[in-house]
Amino acid sequence: MKLHYYLVLLFTLLMQAQEKETFSWDAATVNGKLNLTLPKREFDAVYKKADSIVAPRPAETCGTEEELQAKFLHYKGVKFELDNGMLNFRSIDFRKKKGMYMLYKGTKFNENYTLDAFTSQFPIAAAALVNKSDTHVATLKPDEAESSFEWKFYFSKGKLQIIECRFPCD
Repeated sequence: MKLHYYLVLLFTLLMQAQEKETFSWDAATVNGKLNLTLPKREFDAVYKKADSIVAPRPAETCGTEEELQAKFLHYKGVKFELDNGMLNFRSIDFRKKKGMYMLYKGTKFNENYTLDAFTSQFPIAAAALVNKSDTHVATLKPDEAESSFEWKFYFSKGKLQIIECRFPCD
């Protein structure tokens, strides 16, 4: 009976930890100024002009007609999908220091954010790191249960390189 009690307790604690190890679209911002979904005019009001607006490469989409109509807006390492005047976050790249960061529940994710800090903040996700060459990739699920994407965190030499919001192709 004691063993059963401890197993239930362990399972409950693991479930609570997993619930906390999510990354919420609604709680994250770019530079503490921009929501991850916003009208392009709001972006323009803050940053004035994108570095580029380009058509997606074939590897960046699942090939649907709707996706082929969208464009990608790039600004200092941040990539948004631009569709019908709305921007949706896709990734942020810290490999070239550009002063951009993602703010999430008081934590500043930028080129100085370490794998050790990630491990402290998200121990279960860190335990499941995938090692690809010299890059470690961690995956977090979104807070929003109905969402079909996942967050990818790429680390190299112990430092955060890229945060990506990845949507799988069906």
